[in-house]
Amino acid sequence: MEYIEGTSLAGKETNSNWNECYEILKQVSSALAAVHSAGIIHRDVKPENILISLEGVVKLTDFGAALLIGGPRVTSEGNVIGSIPYLSPEYVESQSLDSRSDLYSLGVIAFELATGSVPFASDGLVSMINNKLLGKVIPPSEINPLIPPKLESLILRLLKKDPSERVQTAQGLFEEFQLLQAELAFH
Repeated sequence: MEYIEGTSLAGKETNSNWNECYEILKQVSSALAAVHSAGIIHRDVKPENILISLEGVVKLTDFGAALLIGGPRVTSEGNVIGSIPYLSPEYVESQSLDSRSDLYSLGVIAFELATGSVPFASDGLVSMINNKLLGKVIPPSEINPLIPPKLESLILRLLKKDPSERVQTAQGLFEEFQLLQAELAFH
C-alpha cells in the first residue's frame, strides 16, 4: 500500500472554509466514481478511510469490506461490516446494496464536515440505528448557520432513506461539488 504522508479526515475540525470542504468531497466523489465504474461498492466510507496528503491530495483507502456490484454478499445474513454512523439505511437493514449506499456514507461525512457531528448521533448503538432508520435528519444549518444553502440541500439529498431520492452516481456528485466550488470562487 502506498505510504501517504499527511493525516486522515477523522478528527478534522469543522470550519467555514467551504472551498476546502468542497475540494475534499469532490476528490472523494471522484475516487468513488472510479471504484464504482470498476464494479465495486466500498461499503466502509468513513473519515478514517480518507487520507489527505500534505499536498492536499485525497485518497480513499481500506477496501477490506468492498463488494462486487451484483456479486454475492461476503458476510452472512444479519452481519454488518463497517461503522454504524456512516452506513446507509439499506445496509443496516441487510437489503441489497448498490453504489448509492457509498454516496449516503459520503453524505454523512459531508454533514460531519459542515457541523462537527454525525446525523443521528445518540448515546447508544440501538438508538442510533433506530434514529437512522426512522428519524429525520436535522438540517445542518440548525447546527452550523454558516453552511451554504446549496451544500445543505445536497447533504440532505445524500441522506435520503430511499436510495432513488439520492444523487444517483458518484460522477454526478463530483460534478455537483465542482459546481458548488466554482460558484464559491465567483462570490
